[in-house]
Amino acid sequence: MASPRGRRRRSSLPPNQDQIVTLNPASPDLNPIEHAWMRLKETIYQLDPHIESYRGTKEEIRRYFKGLIEQVWIEISQDYFDNLIESMPRRVEAVIAAQGWYTKY
Repeated sequence: MASPRGRRRRSSLPPNQDQIVTLNPASPDLNPIEHAWMRLKETIYQLDPHIESYRGTKEEIRRYFKGLIEQVWIEISQDYFDNLIESMPRRVEAVIAAQGWYTKY
């Protein structure tokens, strides 16, 4: 059963908007920051493949990770982020075409 709020939204749609797709509000297909986090993680592992075995005090580990994350974040090009943003219309179209199911994103 649709919520009253959902019914109001549907009734306020323009007449030519007859397709409603229910989506996960946290869909990674529509959340490009997930790709940025993946790029960050991949680059960190490339720089330090043995990062998980790093040992030290809690403060040493925190300092090491913070420095590494800052270094890698700076190295990710602005073009990468621009491309993520520019991909949003294609992402939305792909999710609609897949009726909320999986896409290549």
